[in-house]
Amino acid sequence: MSSLRKKSIKNVRSPRRIAACVEHLPQSFVDQLLAPKRKAKLMKVADTAEGGERELAEWLWESSQAQAQEALDTGFIQGIKSGLLDPTDYGGYTVQDAVYCFNATSYYGIAYEKCKESTLREFIQGRIKSYAGYTEEMFKQWYIKDPRGIAMGTAAASYSSFEKGVATNSQAIYLLIAMLPCEQLWGWLAEQIQPGINDTNVYSFWIEDNLGGSHKLANFINEHTESYGVRPEVAKGIYKTAMQCEVEFFRSATIDVV
Repeated sequence: MSSLRKKSIKNVRSPRRIAACVEHLPQSFVDQLLAPKRKAKLMKVADTAEGGERELAEWLWESSQAQAQEALDTGFIQGIKSGLLDPTDYGGYTVQDAVYCFNATSYYGIAYEKCKESTLREFIQGRIKSYAGYTEEMFKQWYIKDPRGIAMGTAAASYSSFEKGVATNSQAIYLLIAMLPCEQLWGWLAEQIQPGINDTNVYSFWIEDNLGGSHKLANFINEHTESYGVRPEVAKGIYKTAMQCEVEFFRSATIDVV
């Protein structure tokens, strides 16, 4: 919407948003991930609750709807919707997110070094470039010289520590699964709070940036789950932990520090 208030230069878009998921991927990957679903041999997971089968990413998302609702109900997201979120809370979350993404860049590096399969290595390399570019720009705009000088809150630090553990102790594909909740959750949240887009809501850019939904990472995971030997229950444990970390990170943004 052209009439919306322009974003501050400090509103650098996070690589965890929808569009950034393919920005630095090779064009062959982008074409593949954006193409309509083709008939391919995709791993299916039995859904005992609903009956039938689901692709892995869909099954993981549907298993975490209660957590998605918790995220929607947080003061941070409701403040984004109303436009009344305390700017201090937004800034605090954003600076922590910058450090989180800085850390995640190195975790992707760990997964990249461990992985020997060329397709997965190339995909991860694209994610590394996206995260590295974001953190460089974010640090510049928010005058962050050394991320070690930022004291992350408990929720953000725990989230970061969890992903480091996945990168270090699990196959590389599981780190992508740990990153999947963000891609699926943020788009869904934007859809739920879309009525908050208006001329006076200073956070309309956050909603707009995340609207449209995305299946890029989900498609990659679905297309390669079987060939990389992903175990659904292991994936579910990692996914749900990461989803809860998203909830707690959002929740922590509007909790007063005593």
